[in-house]
Amino acid sequence: MKKHTQSLKNLSSKNLALKVSNGLLALVLSVGVSGVFSSAWSASSRKSSASNSYKSLQSNQSRFTKNFASGSIVSGSRANASNSERRWYIFNEGAVGGSYTMLGKANYWAVDLGYNVYIRTIESAVGGINFLAGAGVNFPIYLKAGGKSNILSDHRGFQTKDYDGIVGWGSEIPVMLGIEKSGFYLTGLVGYGWLFMTDIYPTTNQSGNGAFPRVETSYDGIIYGAGIGYKVSNVINIGFRYLHGDMTNRKDETKPDTAAGSNNINGSNIITQTRGRDIYDIAYDKFQLFLAFIF
Repeated sequence: MKKHTQSLKNLSSKNLALKVSNGLLALVLSVGVSGVFSSAWSASSRKSSASNSYKSLQSNQSRFTKNFASGSIVSGSRANASNSERRWYIFNEGAVGGSYTMLGKANYWAVDLGYNVYIRTIESAVGGINFLAGAGVNFPIYLKAGGKSNILSDHRGFQTKDYDGIVGWGSEIPVMLGIEKSGFYLTGLVGYGWLFMTDIYPTTNQSGNGAFPRVETSYDGIIYGAGIGYKVSNVINIGFRYLHGDMTNRKDETKPDTAAGSNNINGSNIITQTRGRDIYDIAYDKFQLFLAFIF
């Protein structure tokens, strides 16, 4: 009887220990599973939040780019390595146009060829205004001259017909900063310009025969102004620019040809030669219309 009672006590103790052990195991498993689910839920929430933010930014991009031709967007900047939207785009433009330039006492008609590159923000500022900034290079090819000479002391008029070739070319490098809204834009411009001109004059001999005298000369100076325009579906840019400056005529770049000497054009009436220095502060005003294709 005592042995039977002792066996029951031992069995009861083992059952109690087993229950305690099972309870502790269940508690550990519960805590571990809870931690795993909590971490998974937290990661899922973060991923969902990032995904929603990215989708929102993609939607803004889609609204901006829906009218773009293929290849219009060249590059962009990403704030982070992943799940971040471009804040601006780089645009390239090839331009062709025409211009009228007043340079001191002379005036010129030209065909202009140019290239512009600029960045435009996607996120609008107050009132839906976007910012843009960039630079360009423009090459005017002067086809016709009028008015009078800037470099001869008698300021004689130019030969305006019956000659071959162009009367000069130039290079302008303006930096631009501006705003844009609904395709319309306004920019401020500042840069530097170089003009390489061929002044052609009438002959002064009695017969009027022989080659027209020519004088090669150059001008350069700081230019500044403004531009306005409209971009059609972000593919075509129609614009107008006005540039102003004060040019310097370079003494060392003023060179008469062989026909000039027989037409009373020499060191005695070329202003830079008689003064022995450059001519400063020659007024420069340019009015330009252009058509640019964005690519």
